[in-house]
Amino acid sequence: MRKLKGFVALTLVMSLMAASLTGCGGSSGKKDTAAATDSHPLKGKKLVMAINAEYAPFESKNESGTIEGFDVDLNQALADKLGYTFELDDMDFTGLIGSITSKRCDYIISALSSNEKRKKVVDFSQGYYTPVTVILCPKDSGIESSADLKGKKIGVTLGTEFESFSKTIKGAKTITYESNATSIPLIGTSELDACIMDSSNAFEYCNKYDNLTYKVVPMNEIKGVLDNPYCIVLPKNSEYVDIFNKALDELEELDRTIMEMYSKNHSEAEIGQAIGMSQKGVNKRKHKVLLKLNTRLKDFR
Repeated sequence: MRKLKGFVALTLVMSLMAASLTGCGGSSGKKDTAAATDSHPLKGKKLVMAINAEYAPFESKNESGTIEGFDVDLNQALADKLGYTFELDDMDFTGLIGSITSKRCDYIISALSSNEKRKKVVDFSQGYYTPVTVILCPKDSGIESSADLKGKKIGVTLGTEFESFSKTIKGAKTITYESNATSIPLIGTSELDACIMDSSNAFEYCNKYDNLTYKVVPMNEIKGVLDNPYCIVLPKNSEYVDIFNKALDELEELDRTIMEMYSKNHSEAEIGQAIGMSQKGVNKRKHKVLLKLNTRLKDFR
């Protein structure tokens, strides 16, 4: 049984990584700096990261007010690898891109995907996660697909790609909100029939609200609108694009090695010794990958 579990985990993680690390249109022709070959190319740099901490499980505040989530963990892993220190600047989602163009912040890691409009003013790293678009709705709503949203009121977060997609649904009325935290409690009331969002985010709300469920939107319906992965956002022509891309590749390889060894029944201590990481670090990265897999699996059950 354990070998089967390991094989399934390995197979799934390979599929997840192949899907999530899709190229994201980072600018070409960047300077190939000598720093990019350094083991800590950003050592000594203190950077400010823009984030919108209202999008669990990617970023949200816990009971003590600390920002946590996938994107926070990714940023910490990148900081450890590249050598920079950082501070988080929490803001509204609609202010994220402007924080880069105004030089208020140095980069964004906040479940933000690329599009042609954004590419005109900022650069993007390669992708690190490809979202699965879903409709979050009451269990007894009768909504099974986007075709069932005709005549319905759909909630989306202002400025997101989900807003763009919702406006392509014929006969539906799109209502924008500053955050999902504002719109979700309204689902099933006279104010709102459903929301459109990423499956990982919807999964969090289904755990919180027993009356809600979600339906996956087929890829052929979102192609060209919502098929871009989440990326790190940087200033236009930033030399950091290549540095972050290289680090993302190395982290992907690290996770693959961890899951390969896990599938072959190696202990966390053995894995840590092989890759030069503490047992605690191995445990954290392994569970992060498995959590993503469990969320993805739920989309197709």
